[in-house]
Amino acid sequence: MLELRIHSDGRDWQVPLTGLTLWRIGRSEGCEISIPDRFMSAEHAELTLVDGKLSVRRSGGQKPIEIDGKTVDTTELCSGSSFVIAHSSFMVVTARDGMNLIDTQTVLGQTWSSAVATGIGTTVSPAGESQEPLAPAAPVPQSSSMHLLAQLFNLLTKASNKEALNQAVLELACGRLTATRAVLARVEDAQSLRITAARGLPEDADIKALISTTVLKQIIDERQAVIIGNTARAGTSIGKQPSIVRNHIRAVACTPVFSTSGKLVSLLYVDNQDRPSEFSAHEAELLIWLGQIYSLLDENLEMRRRLEAEVTELKRCAIAGVQMVAEAPSMIQLLERVKKAAASEAAVLILGESGTGKECISRMLHQWSMRANTPFVARNCAAVPENLFESEMFGHKKGAFTGADNERKGAFVEADGGTLFLDEIGDLSYTLQTKLLRALQERCIRPVGADKDVPVNVRIICATNKDLRECLKTREFREDLYYRLATVSLTVPPLRERRDDIVPLARHFARQFSNDTRKLVPAAEASLEAYGWPGNVRELRSVIEQAVIFSSGSEIHSEELNLHGLAGGRIDLSPQSLAEVERRHILQVLQNVHGNKTEAAKVLGLARSTLVLKLQSFHNKN
Repeated sequence: MLELRIHSDGRDWQVPLTGLTLWRIGRSEGCEISIPDRFMSAEHAELTLVDGKLSVRRSGGQKPIEIDGKTVDTTELCSGSSFVIAHSSFMVVTARDGMNLIDTQTVLGQTWSSAVATGIGTTVSPAGESQEPLAPAAPVPQSSSMHLLAQLFNLLTKASNKEALNQAVLELACGRLTATRAVLARVEDAQSLRITAARGLPEDADIKALISTTVLKQIIDERQAVIIGNTARAGTSIGKQPSIVRNHIRAVACTPVFSTSGKLVSLLYVDNQDRPSEFSAHEAELLIWLGQIYSLLDENLEMRRRLEAEVTELKRCAIAGVQMVAEAPSMIQLLERVKKAAASEAAVLILGESGTGKECISRMLHQWSMRANTPFVARNCAAVPENLFESEMFGHKKGAFTGADNERKGAFVEADGGTLFLDEIGDLSYTLQTKLLRALQERCIRPVGADKDVPVNVRIICATNKDLRECLKTREFREDLYYRLATVSLTVPPLRERRDDIVPLARHFARQFSNDTRKLVPAAEASLEAYGWPGNVRELRSVIEQAVIFSSGSEIHSEELNLHGLAGGRIDLSPQSLAEVERRHILQVLQNVHGNKTEAAKVLGLARSTLVLKLQSFHNKN
């Protein structure tokens, strides 16, 4: 059944559109719909209902009919349609057993003028029928459009996170509709809801017992806003619902909340236990708009969260790229394998000499994985005394042994949900390997002094400078533990085998330690390339840091690198091309003459211009 909700002269009432096919609207008491509006004609307009189609037509009034800010002489109406005549506003709703359904899409397709500019007043029937006034105890907030827009702007600026947004929306809904309770519920499917925020309800309350779930289910099924007529009114079954009766609910309004793609995502529910009359159609219209504004703000926050996560990820990748400077083909190939390994949950064993950057690779594996936002915990197995290994890895209870004055979590619990990096795993004793294997197999640990196991979820990354396969042959390392740790095996090449990275790394460290105020001169770079680097990247980092400290001016020269007499300290027996032998010899000569190109050209028997071209070709390759 259709019903016409009317607001005029600060009053609200409704007229059932049944029993007739024509209703006259005007100031005259003889009209079927009599409006006490002195700006309206005696018989101003008429409603007709023919073959289920409702229409409004101006019949004799001077003031036009306004719909969505436009003037019309006649138009069809449906549930949710609003129109204005003179100083009075009208809304068509579908009345069903005490419930009034408003089509939200019709409301959202109109302007918001009636929702923001209509006052909230006393419910009085123009025909003198007895209607209960609104409860005077609840103060009515200012209802001007400017005031409401100011409140919405305040809501937008306060909404720094979803929890704050949820509470702000509920606060505004209660304030504008004089509601005592409000609930936001996320629609998970056609049969279930998840409460995301509530106002006026105890935190530990059973929501299903306190609000009308019948109303919520009605909205999910019909996707229309619902306002409940006075639940105390006789003849309606809605007032007999257990939650309505038990909680003395008198007025209810609820609206579906749609995403920008049109999907039903939430419900916004308000009710009142004090007011003796129902919420008006215009209050329901305001609730509909508030729900959609909430949806837009919620999507905006979610988009902002995703963008911030993407920016964080980009920064993380940038940081990881800076930490591992790689231009040598062998390192580029290794980093491609690292990215692929990071996408899995497999255990990774990182092999390589000391100082090659194994821990840096482990952090990349973590940063590029799905666990990037979870803890990364590193432990050096060689630095942990054997008698403290279980305490360090698995934790202990207070009083578990002498000196255990406090409870300790242990590395596995600290890394729960994230990544645990075990450096120098090859130095672990055979006995401790057995204990570690059990933790990995069972995916749980038992703290020292505890009587029950603790489940853990960690990704294991290990590193060692030892040849574990040789350790397997000599039974220094358990074979079952090795295959548990080496699902993926990565080998970091020593710096002497990735000479294309020496100068880029040196330049990076120089920028890092000098805040970009020092640069290596070509001769210094040549000295670095000629050196054997037994300590790998760690040694290079130390050399550059020391050179920055003791250098003067904006340039770092060969003599400030403190490499004199060290270049021949290591013999490289790896096969080399003729071009590589020539390059090394030229750089060695250049170092011996302290970067003097003219002197180096004489020693080499080359024209100075030829030497300069060769040096440029060397650096272009870098």
